[in-house]
Amino acid sequence: MKSALIHGKVILCAIVFLIVFLFLAAPMANLAFRGDTAAGNGVLNGKIRYGSSSLGINPNSLTLFNSTKIGKVNVTLNLLNNKLGKNNSSEGFNGLVPTCAVYGGYNNEMYITNCCTDNVLALNSTNYRQTAWINVGNSPQALAYDYKSHAVYVANKGSDNISVISSKNNKVISSIKVGNGPDAIAYIPTSNSVLVGNSYSNSISEINASSNQVMGTISSNSPSALIYNPDNNLIYLANYATNSVTVYNSSLKIENTIKVGNGPAKLSYDSESNSILVVNEKSDSLSIINSTSNVVSNTVELGLTPFGITNDPQNGEIYVSNFCSNNVYAINSSTDKLNRIINVGLNPYGVAFNPFNEQIYVLNEYSANVSIINSTSNRVSRSVMTGSGPQGGAYDPANGLFYVSNAFSNFVYAIQSRDNSIVFKDSVGVGPSSVTFDAFNCNLYVTNFDSNNVSVINSYTEKICKSIDVGDGPAASVYDPINHNIYVVNEKSNNVSVINSSRNMAVSQINVGTSPLSIAFDGNNQDIYTGNFASNNLSVINPSMGNAERSITVGSGPQGLLYNPFNQEMYNINFNSGNVYIVNSTTNSIIKTMYVGSQPEGIAYNPQNGFVYIADEGSNSISVINSTNNQMLGKIKAGNSPFRIEYNSLNGFLYVSNLKSGTISIISTSYASSHLPGIKPSNATNPYILPISILSASLILVFASIGLWRYKQKRK
Repeated sequence: MKSALIHGKVILCAIVFLIVFLFLAAPMANLAFRGDTAAGNGVLNGKIRYGSSSLGINPNSLTLFNSTKIGKVNVTLNLLNNKLGKNNSSEGFNGLVPTCAVYGGYNNEMYITNCCTDNVLALNSTNYRQTAWINVGNSPQALAYDYKSHAVYVANKGSDNISVISSKNNKVISSIKVGNGPDAIAYIPTSNSVLVGNSYSNSISEINASSNQVMGTISSNSPSALIYNPDNNLIYLANYATNSVTVYNSSLKIENTIKVGNGPAKLSYDSESNSILVVNEKSDSLSIINSTSNVVSNTVELGLTPFGITNDPQNGEIYVSNFCSNNVYAINSSTDKLNRIINVGLNPYGVAFNPFNEQIYVLNEYSANVSIINSTSNRVSRSVMTGSGPQGGAYDPANGLFYVSNAFSNFVYAIQSRDNSIVFKDSVGVGPSSVTFDAFNCNLYVTNFDSNNVSVINSYTEKICKSIDVGDGPAASVYDPINHNIYVVNEKSNNVSVINSSRNMAVSQINVGTSPLSIAFDGNNQDIYTGNFASNNLSVINPSMGNAERSITVGSGPQGLLYNPFNQEMYNINFNSGNVYIVNSTTNSIIKTMYVGSQPEGIAYNPQNGFVYIADEGSNSISVINSTNNQMLGKIKAGNSPFRIEYNSLNGFLYVSNLKSGTISIISTSYASSHLPGIKPSNATNPYILPISILSASLILVFASIGLWRYKQKRK
C-alpha cells in the first residue's frame, strides 16, 4: 500500500510537471516559429530557417495577422534622456553637428548652434543643463551676442537669413534676409550694428541692431570670419580663398589687407597682447597679427585641420580646436608656445570661452557633444551630450536586446525589448552605420564607416571581442546562414569584404558596382545582392563562386534592400527616384515598380502581417506595402528623418531610427506584444527549445507510463 502511494505520487508529480512544462514551452516554441529576418532567419526552399536549422513549414500556410491594420507609432524612445513618450511625442529636442557657441550675459547661458538639426541649444552655465531648444533657419553656422539688447544673432548658412533670439525669453523675435551662405557674424557696439559675411555671394551685410533691418551691403571675397577690435575700433575680416585678412574702419572702408596662412577660417581677439588671432585651416597654423601695426608678428604650428579659436583672458591662454586630430591646443599667449594638448570629442569644430564659469566649451561635430575644459587644470572636466544620431539596428535573440548604432559617435545603444529602455552603450569604432546578428556564433557585427572596420560584440558578455579591418567606408552587412559568413559593403572602395565568422577575419573581397550602400541575402536562390548607389544597379553575388555574376539596373540611388521570405521577392528602394523595384529572385527580373515616398532610406519586413515597411526620410513617414499583392496600404507618421527600420521578433514591434530627432519610433501592429513578460528573452528565442520540449515531454510520458505499469503490477 505504501509503495503504491509512492508510485501514485510520482505519477501525479510527473503529470503536473508535464502540464507546467508544456504550458511554458508552447509559447516559447511559438516564438521559435516566427522567422526573424534580422537574426538570419527567413524562408529557404519552402522552409522557415533559423540559423542553420530548418523547420518544415510551408510559408503559404502561415496566417497573416492584422491584414487590415498597418500599425501605428505606439511609443517613442528619446535616446538622449532614455525616456518614453506617447505616440510620436518625445521629451526635448536633438542637437546634431554642434558648430559654434557664444555666451549670453543676460541669463548666463551658452548658446550652441546645431548645424544638422537646425536649432540652438541654451545651456545653463552653472549646472550644465539644457534650458531651451530654439528652432532657427537651415544650417546655423555662426553666432554673435548683442549685450545692449541681449539678443543672440544666428547666421543660417542654408536658408540665407539671420535668426534673432531674445535671451530674455529664448524666443526668435525676428528673421532677417541677407546674402547667400552667411557663416560669419560679429556685433559692432560703436555703431550698434551686426555685420554678416556671406560666403556664397561674396558680400557683407550690415544690420541695424535696433530695427533689425539690413542697412547696406558691400562686396568682399570669400568671407569666413569677422571680429571687432575695441582697442582700435577696427573690424577684421578673414578671406578664406585669398589667404588674407581685410581690415575695415567703422565706416566699412578698407584700411589694410594682411597676408596670412592658407585657408583662414576663424578669428579671435586677444586683449592681453592686443593681437588678432587667425586660424589657418589648410596650412595647420596660427597667424598672430599685431593690431597696432597690423602685421603678422608670429606664426605657430597647430594640429591637423584647425578650425575654432578662443582665448581666456583669465589665464592668458589661446585655445585652438584641431578638427582632424580630435584635440585642443592650449597656447601661452605671452610666449606663443604650446602649453598642453587636450583630447576632446570627435571632430572638434568650434571653441568658446564662458566668462561666467571661466570654462572652455569645445563643440565636437561628429560625437554630438560639448567637451568642457577647466581652464585652471586644462583638462576636460565634463562632457555634455547635445544629440544622438541613430542609424542601423538589429535584434539579438541570444540576449533579447535590440542594438542601434549611433552614427554621430563611437558607440551603439542596447535597448531592452521588454520595456524599450536603454540598458547600456557599447563603444565601437568611429561612425557605426549598421548592426547585423550572426545566428551561427551569436555575435553582433557593427560596421564602422569612418574607421573602416567591423566591431564584433559577443552577445553573452555584451563586450567587444574583436575588431576586423575591412574596405573603405563599410556601410552595411548581412549574414549568410548557408556558409555562416558576414558580407560587408564598402561604399568608398566599391567592394564587399567577406568575413569568416568562425575565425572573425576578412578572408576575401568581391568587386561590385559604384558606392554600394545596402546588402541582402536571398533565401530563395542563396545569392547576395548589393545596392550600388552611384551606378544605379544591383550586383548579384554567388557566394560559392565568390564573385558578382549579374547586374540588374534599377532606379536612381539604390539605398536599401530587403528579401521577403513570404513571396520570395527582393525589394530595392531608390533614394533619388523615391520608388521601389520588386525583383523576382528566381529569374532576377523586375516584376513591378512603384512610387513610395520622398527619399526612402530603410526597409523591413513584418512576418506577423506580411507587410513591408519603408522609412521615407523626406516625408518623415513610413510607407506600408502589402506583400501579398504588392499594393500600397498607407503611411505611418514617424519622427524627424526616419533613416532605418528593423523588426524585433521578440515583441513584434518595428523600430524606426529617426536620425535628426534622435529618437526611436516603436510601431505596434496590434499584435499582442505583451507575451511572456516574465520569460528571459534568451530562453524565449532559443532555436532548440522546440526539439528539447518534445524530447523532454516524451521522456516524462515514458517514465510516467513505466510508473503506472509498475503500480498496476503491484496491485495485482
